[in-house]
Amino acid sequence: MKNSESNDVNVLYIEDMLTNYNGVKDLLSRHKEYKLKHAVDLKDAEQELQTGKFGIIILDLGLPPDPKNFEPAIEFMLKVKINYPEIAIVIFSTITPFGSLMF
Repeated sequence: MKNSESNDVNVLYIEDMLTNYNGVKDLLSRHKEYKLKHAVDLKDAEQELQTGKFGIIILDLGLPPDPKNFEPAIEFMLKVKINYPEIAIVIFSTITPFGSLMF
């Protein structure tokens, strides 16, 4: 969602790995219209959604407590689409069919 006073787009990035967050933060910092908020887990993300207005959510699928279980993230995504249909969701994860890309 754009801020009513500007063309800024509020982005909520749900990511537990700080290196991944910092990479996206650095990328988006080149585009001043994106205002990034960080949530380290789905509980934090739900709190952010209650207090802020977002146009985009970037969602990591593999979140604690069990990064190999994508079900909580998928359920969260479905809940967001029901309650906030105007928010675009981008899935951004280092998980592949072969495991994590992190070494």
